[in-house]
Amino acid sequence: MSMKKLLSLVLAVWCVCALCACGGSESGSAEKIKGAFAVPFEYSVTTHGITFNYTKTPELTEMVLTAPDTLNGLKVTRSASGVTASYDGLVVTLPESTARRLTALDDMITRLPDAVDSCEYAIESETGRRTLLFGDGGTTYTLVCTEDGTPVTAKIQTPEKTYDYTFSG
Repeated sequence: MSMKKLLSLVLAVWCVCALCACGGSESGSAEKIKGAFAVPFEYSVTTHGITFNYTKTPELTEMVLTAPDTLNGLKVTRSASGVTASYDGLVVTLPESTARRLTALDDMITRLPDAVDSCEYAIESETGRRTLLFGDGGTTYTLVCTEDGTPVTAKIQTPEKTYDYTFSG
């Protein structure tokens, strides 16, 4: 099979999945998941031994680290003007790549409403869980939620790295 035919087949399968995802109860599940991230919101999130309170408002995103103890109280803020880290009155501007483990989650949440609104997602169901999958360029986003839309886990796969998150509270 030629590369062109293979690409056409993959694109056709993706389109069918996307169209199926936009109908019936699956669309309702996607809307519930989207609603769980309606701004403003706050969640406690853990990723690879780092726990932080993730708060998003229309103006900015704040991630206040609570664990490990050595990072407790460090606040990473993302706004239209960039990313800063602050601790005990000291504020430092960071390049986006420095705080990527924290800001990758924010990228996913920012892209989620457009993916749902344009039906560019697939959704998988299993007892008590809904998995919403969508992509952006070379990045794949996977968000697992309860049936009522409460987030449980998220996975972001980029060509360079994979980021895993667990939600609580």
